[in-house]
Amino acid sequence: MIWKLTLGGLIAASVAWASLRMVPQETGAPRDESPVSAMARADSTDRNELPVYDTEIDALAGLLDREVEERLRLQQQVDELQDRLDRLDGAGDTLPTGPSDPPPSDPGRRADRQNERGAVSEGALTAAGFSASEAANLRRLHDEAAMARLYLRDQAEREGWMGTPRYFESLQTIRSDLQSIRDGMDDETLSRYLYALGQPNQVTVQRVLTGSAAANAGLEPGDVLVSYEGSRVFAVSDVRRATRSGQAGDTVAVEILRDSQRIQAYLPRGPLGVTMSSASILPGDDS
Repeated sequence: MIWKLTLGGLIAASVAWASLRMVPQETGAPRDESPVSAMARADSTDRNELPVYDTEIDALAGLLDREVEERLRLQQQVDELQDRLDRLDGAGDTLPTGPSDPPPSDPGRRADRQNERGAVSEGALTAAGFSASEAANLRRLHDEAAMARLYLRDQAEREGWMGTPRYFESLQTIRSDLQSIRDGMDDETLSRYLYALGQPNQVTVQRVLTGSAAANAGLEPGDVLVSYEGSRVFAVSDVRRATRSGQAGDTVAVEILRDSQRIQAYLPRGPLGVTMSSASILPGDDS
């Protein structure tokens, strides 16, 4: 029995050895090559393949450049959308909501009031009731902000920090400068200023949900929301922020305009239960 096992083992070993000898040898590699020679040959092979690696690196660098360009393009679109969001709030922002909206022939219509992103015309400001000197000063401040954005973008792209927190912080500083202009205006002046910019300055109730806080307080479709807890609201986003601040359920005074009459309503802080739209109108005596 032992010799049979030994013979079987020898046969298996012989078959394995024959199979190994039948495997093709690597091109250019001696069969009895020493370890040192093998290492030298491998090093030489790596050096010969370096041009291939360089080509791959160049291709990857090209892809990276294109990705950076695409990121910059997308960032520009984000900036443009953000500026649009600053002017538009709610589904009805671009729709007229009342007879006080300027007619298509009005020189103060939205398309003429803001011809390009970040720019405002003196004509639009004077049409909104600002004096020539006030309009010139506001135009200058807006132009300075627009130039600051251009220089910021140019520097960020040149130095490679476009789209970074540093870029957005600097952009926010520029926007804060413009915001400070609004902070120094009273409600009536701010309403005229927003109109000149083509931004919303009036919020109108479109629909009142049955059983909602607004329905219980007597709000009706067509009511204009003037203020919430004593603070003037100019856009749908203003109303939403106001309803979400403070303590939920607290009773809040809401001033509305209905048929040229100002009415005070009281609602619990929280969702009003209405659908609203924003509009940009030329302010009147009741705005």
